[in-house]
Amino acid sequence: VSIDRGSDAVDCCKNALQVVPVSAHLWYAYGACLMHNDMRHEALTAFLTSIRAHPDGLTCSRWSADTTLHGLVERWHYPMLNDVERNTRYAVAISRAVQAVGADATVLEIGCGTGLLSMLALRSGLKHIHGVEMSPLMFRICRNAVAGNGCSDSVSLRCLKSTSLTVPGHLPQKASLLITEIMDCALLGEHIVPTLRHAWQNLLLPPPMPSSSNGDVT
Repeated sequence: VSIDRGSDAVDCCKNALQVVPVSAHLWYAYGACLMHNDMRHEALTAFLTSIRAHPDGLTCSRWSADTTLHGLVERWHYPMLNDVERNTRYAVAISRAVQAVGADATVLEIGCGTGLLSMLALRSGLKHIHGVEMSPLMFRICRNAVAGNGCSDSVSLRCLKSTSLTVPGHLPQKASLLITEIMDCALLGEHIVPTLRHAWQNLLLPPPMPSSSNGDVT
């Protein structure tokens, strides 16, 4: 496909798929044309559709899907997921927090990513968790990871910004616990301050008042 005819090739594949919508080869060709036009998210969808159309064949579709996916997922996800010390510390902290609010509490995760922290909360005894992820790609990865670990019935996922959440529109009630790790290497680069401000004002219950040793509220 020449550089100046890339869009024509995409249109040609679209027209062909209207005639033969279940052709694995056509879906692969469509994905290749989309990649040529730097439409990587759309290309990934096309490659995955090709695989579904012919699960036992088309090695090129599987290779292209894997390559495209690895190019789309931010590289810092991989060392984070393989950092045993980091994840162990998160597991301990989340377990303590879940024990404090109780297994039936309404809990929200903002920026689910791969779904690791939500699943750690479930492993700590939480019965259900609500999660939001604004990236369509990471939302898809999270949904697949949750399903692959048998947690789909215990995790309510939404692909949107947390600032679009409403109570009771999206959450049954305000959450007792918020889990989030929307921090970059400079701490504040992922809009954590306005995100947490909105959550405190709209999505979370106020923290419980501490009580003195004799039971009086202070």
